[in-house]
Amino acid sequence: MSTIAYVVAVIFMVFLPLIFSFTLVRKYGTPWMVFMMGGLAFLVAEIVRSVAGNAINSSDFYNNLMHGLSMDYFVYIIFLNALIMSVFQTAARYAGFRLAGPSGLTWGGGLTVAAGFAALTLVLNYGLNAVMTPVFVMTAPTTLPDGMTPADFASMQDMVNTYWNATFLNAFVQSNLIPGLWQFTLQFALTMVVWVGVVQKKWQWIASAFLLEVAMFSVYFVVGNWIAFYLFNAQDYLINLILGSLIFVALMAFNVGIVYFIYKKVSPLTPAVVEVKAKPAPSKPAQNTLAPREKSVQDAKAARKIKNTDLK
Repeated sequence: MSTIAYVVAVIFMVFLPLIFSFTLVRKYGTPWMVFMMGGLAFLVAEIVRSVAGNAINSSDFYNNLMHGLSMDYFVYIIFLNALIMSVFQTAARYAGFRLAGPSGLTWGGGLTVAAGFAALTLVLNYGLNAVMTPVFVMTAPTTLPDGMTPADFASMQDMVNTYWNATFLNAFVQSNLIPGLWQFTLQFALTMVVWVGVVQKKWQWIASAFLLEVAMFSVYFVVGNWIAFYLFNAQDYLINLILGSLIFVALMAFNVGIVYFIYKKVSPLTPAVVEVKAKPAPSKPAQNTLAPREKSVQDAKAARKIKNTDLK
């Protein structure tokens, strides 16, 4: 049952986002480079955020702040994850649209950049884990390998046994399918909000995307950790799973509503395609149409009068 749950998760978190992105590219005729700009923006944002997060975690200022407030978990959720993540991801979205050029300013181009950003978020943060977990379990050694301590081998065996003994519901929760789909809709919606700010040159839209991401990720960290803590045995906490899933579904509906609002109110104001005008060809110097030895009428001299030489 665990394998079936993870196969379902892989379909929804790896294949469907890529199919969705391919459909947008074909429908609007946008270059694949525009899609790649969205994915590259997310990748760069994650690398920079990881480096900055590690630096903040190891700083004395952060440690003193945690100790002084005695609210380690709460401050970690709000200020280290949600705030720092929103700073770098919002900046990356803006840079992605700038790098995409004029093609990213159209409605189809904006959707394609958003699809690239959201698809890579879902695949890297959730899809790969759903793929590698069954692979790890099925390729795990059954005897103690060379170089591995007995304690580590026993821990690995416990993970393998937990995977095979888990119910479908428990494996479904551990695959993070519902949070992953919520993440995809959130990243897509936030990228489209930034797109409006870039197209209309209004910074309040970009600031709104930043604040909305801080708020939504704060909710995500709270709800996600709550589900992970209380649903270690999902079959014993079915009501918590249902409540947590309803929260994520409601948040997904909110994200879809943002995109629909932009589609109805903003997309009619943007061009469907970008007209690229060819540069005029350089004019060639005027050519002399006269023959080399031919003279114009003005330059021609009057013919001399010929005397009558007839013999009389």
